[in-house]
Amino acid sequence: MKKDQIFAGIGFSLIGLCFILSLSRMFQRISEESDPKLTTIRFSHWQLESGIREGFDAVAQEYMRLHPNVRVIQEPVPEKIYTNWIITQLVGETAPDLVLLGGVTDERLARYFVPITPYVNQSNPYNQGTDLEKLPWRETYLDGMEGAYNPNLLEYYSAPFAMHVIRLFYNKELLKKISGRDDLPTDYDAFLQLCHQIQDYAQKSGEVVIPIAGSKYNSAIMVGRFFSTQTQRMVDRPSMGYLLRPDVEILTPRYWENEWSLNDPEIRSGLEMMHEIGLHMQPGFMQLQREDATFYFVQQRAVMIASGSWDRSSVRTETQGRFTVGVCALPSPSPASPRFGKYVLGPVSEASTKAFGGFGIPRSSKSFDVALDFERFLCSRIGNQIFVNRSGWLPAIAGVKIPEELKAFEPQLNGYPEGFALQWSPNVKRVVENELNQLYQVTGGVDRFISALKPKYAEALAEDSRNNIRGLLRNTFRMETAFGALLELQKQDPHDSHLENKIAEMNENMVMAESHWMRGQYDLRQAGYNTKP
Repeated sequence: MKKDQIFAGIGFSLIGLCFILSLSRMFQRISEESDPKLTTIRFSHWQLESGIREGFDAVAQEYMRLHPNVRVIQEPVPEKIYTNWIITQLVGETAPDLVLLGGVTDERLARYFVPITPYVNQSNPYNQGTDLEKLPWRETYLDGMEGAYNPNLLEYYSAPFAMHVIRLFYNKELLKKISGRDDLPTDYDAFLQLCHQIQDYAQKSGEVVIPIAGSKYNSAIMVGRFFSTQTQRMVDRPSMGYLLRPDVEILTPRYWENEWSLNDPEIRSGLEMMHEIGLHMQPGFMQLQREDATFYFVQQRAVMIASGSWDRSSVRTETQGRFTVGVCALPSPSPASPRFGKYVLGPVSEASTKAFGGFGIPRSSKSFDVALDFERFLCSRIGNQIFVNRSGWLPAIAGVKIPEELKAFEPQLNGYPEGFALQWSPNVKRVVENELNQLYQVTGGVDRFISALKPKYAEALAEDSRNNIRGLLRNTFRMETAFGALLELQKQDPHDSHLENKIAEMNENMVMAESHWMRGQYDLRQAGYNTKP
């Protein structure tokens, strides 16, 4: 009994200590934020990968060195609760001054965040002394800031700070031990032979090792890219509009009109590639999470794992001292490939890669100017270089030097546009994922998958089309109010060129939205579907 009382006393003491520490931190924060000589801004994000918080800290430290009267505080939040946490903070008007946008709808953007459109058309003061100093901020981006523009709201709400590409990570020592080679083949057929070789080695040696660590997350990254190589030529069909890129508003009605089907040879060929790759992942991988696949790879039970450049620092940290990690682009079939080259145009280009991320500034922020200034610094050449050097992510700003260790992640600019995947909208994605277990059966996987998916696929397309036209209608109603307000403002200042351009852009967007809405309704009716939910 006496020992129990001692342990209980220790427990209560620890709880009391934690309470006192929390209370002191709270009072310290209140004191710092109430200091009239110090402006405190906070920024939140969910990027908990290794090196990313350190990258943001390095940028914040340099910014605070340049601005001694500013304090920058980073608030990382786990991804699983981030969206709900942000919504709560926005509603309660307690959100940080900068919020990494994710899971934020257009309605919430318009209601809770300040557009930064006027500022992206101005030069970034932190680019002075470089060849970017006279350019508008958006033109200093590798993608022209295209990924940050909201076409529904006709505004920029954030400034991206990184880029990402998909790569294959592999265990160099394990690969050498099993195959005798130091790198992965770039051709798909040779890659598949290597996977067979790894499986044969595991069977003969008794070692628990698989070719590719898979999960619901990682497998989608990999097999989706393989599938899209087989639909490259389909996108260039006359019925697809010669767009050289996937367009949902064309693909969907063309499916209803039987211009393409799940039984097309290109689709079956892509599914066959998915089936083959899936058989080289661990059993039941579709029920596993991202962390499970990483654990397989780190524990050297898998030779390879597919992921994005966002995982580069984490993989390096978790494997340091265990083995050497190699990186290469996903192998793809060439047009000369005897099995899968017939429908391939060529290697997939990464030239259209969009910049990632971006912090929005809530309307509740009491330090908008400082928050915007910090975002400008982060997304300047000097700030982005600091972030890239420390985080191990790719830059979004032109002229930022890519460190030698990131050369394998440099986007491949030569090649062709990728084709389309089977799942491009929520309901379609749901029905496809529900039947993927059929595809990864050892025998008859492709036929089983098509038979299971076909009865549900057209209706899923219809439901997503209905949701799309409802969204277009809501956006049109929202823009009509803003459009009327802009016309009234123009009466007060008829010579405001910025206002005139805004009105013209909004008018064009409204006309386009209405035309897409009418076309969506027409396509649904022609296919025999109800246009209402």
